[in-house]
Amino acid sequence: MITSIQKLKPIPTLTSFDFFNRLKELKDDFHNNILFKTMVDGKFTPVACDKFLFHHQFFSDQFQRLILLRSALCSQPQLENIFYEHLLEELGHHKMLEAERNKIELKKDTIIEALCMWLPHQMFSTSPLEQVVIVNCGIETAAVIMYHYVIPALDPEKKSEFFRVHEIHDEDHQLMGQELLKNLTSQEYERLISILEDTWAILNALMTRLCTLSLAD
Repeated sequence: MITSIQKLKPIPTLTSFDFFNRLKELKDDFHNNILFKTMVDGKFTPVACDKFLFHHQFFSDQFQRLILLRSALCSQPQLENIFYEHLLEELGHHKMLEAERNKIELKKDTIIEALCMWLPHQMFSTSPLEQVVIVNCGIETAAVIMYHYVIPALDPEKKSEFFRVHEIHDEDHQLMGQELLKNLTSQEYERLISILEDTWAILNALMTRLCTLSLAD
């Protein structure tokens, strides 16, 4: 016979503070990725750079598909113009990279493909606010960190137009739509934090794989 009832611990209420604090933690952790440590240590030879850009091309291609899909599928007035503006500033960047990089013959990597294709696929199953999290709080925010390490390692003389445009725009792109992530419900923040963590896990795995392939014999 049950003589007492255990009290359930109340579920903590989540707020925008929790979301943006988690974002900061994920950003800080991203700096520790092995790819960036390897670049700082000067281990990226010209051959490694060519391999990196070969595989980075697939990521760039898939991001182009993502940004097109997100804009095309959005009918929410608050975000429609933001998504379209972002699209206009990204159009053709994958072709820019393709024109600049050295052409080498390598086998495509199925792990890179799987990781990259996860991103545009999410545009079919997430809400516009969730897409802000994936694209702006995830990919674009990670890009600012990534190019902080990639440009000195691959383009120290800053000759690349592809890298230049990302240096100019990504700082602004990471902030697009973030004002709409404030004053939501605890349940919404729980979902957004989950998506945020998934996105950064994909990006971390992608950077690690890029490092492995770039340094492979």
